[in-house]
Amino acid sequence: MVEIKCLACRKTLKIPKYVDTDNYEGQIICTECESLLYIKLVKSKVRKYRKLIDKKPMEIKVISAVPNYDEAKRLKES
Repeated sequence: MVEIKCLACRKTLKIPKYVDTDNYEGQIICTECESLLYIKLVKSKVRKYRKLIDKKPMEIKVISAVPNYDEAKRLKES
């Protein structure tokens, strides 16, 4: 089984057994960071390897579920 390191998160990826490692050229997704990677394998050796799409962690914004009464009143008056 061929193993490579993700170019985005550096986690070790195992190429699935159903992939023909003697002659494969295509995309794989890192199971850890979900980055899209391009790889070319010939005789189980990496010939080309690059990152196509780097997934960044999602930014989470907290939005108050209950509006501020004073703020709502001020907006209504303007």
